[in-house]
Amino acid sequence: GQTYNNIGSAYRALGDHQNAIKHYKLSLEIKSKVLSSQHLLIASTLSNIGGVYEEIQEFKQALLFYERAAAIYRQRLPPTHTDYQRSQTDIRRVSDKLKSN
Repeated sequence: GQTYNNIGSAYRALGDHQNAIKHYKLSLEIKSKVLSSQHLLIASTLSNIGGVYEEIQEFKQALLFYERAAAIYRQRLPPTHTDYQRSQTDIRRVSDKLKSN
């Protein structure tokens, strides 16, 4: 699962958003089968998918994935953790973009 996540990140860095999403979703599928639904690696992949959707300006989809990631971070991490804080920032930023569109 993590290998597909890394491949997704490579495609994302190359600007190939469709292949990035495809590989992130493959990663998520595998991780969901072998890890707890509240595992931090699942949250990380959800956040990555949200990031790609944000980059291609599909803000509703981005927000859905960011919110799913944030729900895991809220359960598993203290509010002072950087991943927790970043997830909250991601949600606010995309929510603001949705309001301005």
